[in-house]
Amino acid sequence: GGLSFLGKVGGAFAYPASVVYVLLLMMNFCPNNLAYEGRGVERLFLAPVNFRDVMLAKNLFLAALLVSEALLALVLVTATGHPPSVLILLATWAALLFAALIHLGVGNWLSLQFPRKFEFGVRRQRPSGLTMLISFGLFFAEMGVISGTAFLCNWLVGLWFLPLAYIALSAAALGVYRLILEGTTRQAIARRDTLLDQLS
Repeated sequence: GGLSFLGKVGGAFAYPASVVYVLLLMMNFCPNNLAYEGRGVERLFLAPVNFRDVMLAKNLFLAALLVSEALLALVLVTATGHPPSVLILLATWAALLFAALIHLGVGNWLSLQFPRKFEFGVRRQRPSGLTMLISFGLFFAEMGVISGTAFLCNWLVGLWFLPLAYIALSAAALGVYRLILEGTTRQAIARRDTLLDQLS
């Protein structure tokens, strides 16, 4: 009886768990958007384009990659015989939107505040220690908010309300993301010497 219950619960949460894993992998790229620019970062300052637009383009690429991997995870989980219910699917995607917006927004700030140059083909390259610490702290904070919201919804209203709660959180996260994004041009200009020194 206990094993069959655990099997059902594990099956229901197979897709959310796989999406959390995908987000954990993607977390390494968010706080170091300019890592592979090299001397190209000089052209970003000379080009007639705001740094806001540069960061937005990088965020859209990472978001497209995240969506692709989340869809692939859905196909794989369904193929193994654990297709998520519509409620779990909607809640997972709404929670992913919230986490992605927070991570991309803070990642933009970290990319300009603590830049670290990477080389193509070189293994074991890592962002700065402080960047990694902030990223992991942010990840666990996001998971805490997502879990806490699920607990409160289940206790007060019912799990059917969970996707709506996560959408509300995502709306708040969008406000934070836009606020950080709008400040990236000003931040990049203020950090110009550091960016050129670290990346060029």
